Amino acid sequence: MASCYGSCASCKQFPDSMFSFICNLRQISLAKITSAIRCYAAVKAAGSHGKFGRLPPGFGKITPFSLFIKENFASRKNEQPTEVFSNLTKEWKNLDEFDKRKYVDGALRINEEKRSKFELLDETEKEELHRRAKNLKEARLKRRIRLERRKKREINGQPSMSGWMLFVKEKAVKGVADSGKKQQDIIRELAIVWKSLPESDKDAYNKRAKALSKNGEICE
Repeated sequence: MASCYGSCASCKQFPDSMFSFICNLRQISLAKITSAIRCYAAVKAAGSHGKFGRLPPGFGKITPFSLFIKENFASRKNEQPTEVFSNLTKEWKNLDEFDKRKYVDGALRINEEKRSKFELLDETEKEELHRRAKNLKEARLKRRIRLERRKKREINGQPSMSGWMLFVKEKAVKGVADSGKKQQDIIRELAIVWKSLPESDKDAYNKRAKALSKNGEICE
C-alpha cells in the first residue's frame, strides 16, 4: 500500500478513499495476471514434450484441452461430433484459471504415468515401438502424397491407368516391341497380343493398374 501511495504522490488532490480504491484495483489486477501467467506456463508444460522427447503412439502426451474434451464428449450423445467439439472448444476458452487447473494437473499426472510405464520397457521394446511409429508416419506421408497426386490427375483430366495401358507401357519399355517401327504399328501389334491374352492375365494387369492408380501413378 505504501508503494501505491508513493507512486500516486502527484495525485494527492484525490480523497483517501479514491487512493485505496485505485491501489486495491491494481493489486487485484496484478494477482489475476500472475495467476494467468502461472496457469499458462503449466498448460505449456503439460502439452509440450519437454525433456522427455516424443514418445511412440500409446505413450504420447495428452494436453489439458484434450483431457477436457475426452471427459465431456461422451455426455453429448444427442449432438453431432463436429458440433460437440465446437461447443466444448468454446466452453474450454470460457473456463477460468481455477477450473482449467484441474485439467492441467490431470494431464501432467497422466503424462507422468505414461512416461513411467514407457521407462519400464527394455531398450529392445522401446526401439521397436519407435521403429513402428516411424514406419506409420512414413506410411501416412506416402498416403497423403498419393491423394495429392490423384487430385492433381483428376484436375488435369488425366486418365487412370488401365490394364491395357500398363501392358503397353511394360512391353514397350522391356523392348518387346520393335523400336524401329512407327508408334502406331507398335500399338497395333500390342493390341493383337493383348486380345489374345487369357482373361486371367488381363485381370491380373487390370488389378495391378488399379492398385497403381490408387498410389497416384498415371499413364504417361
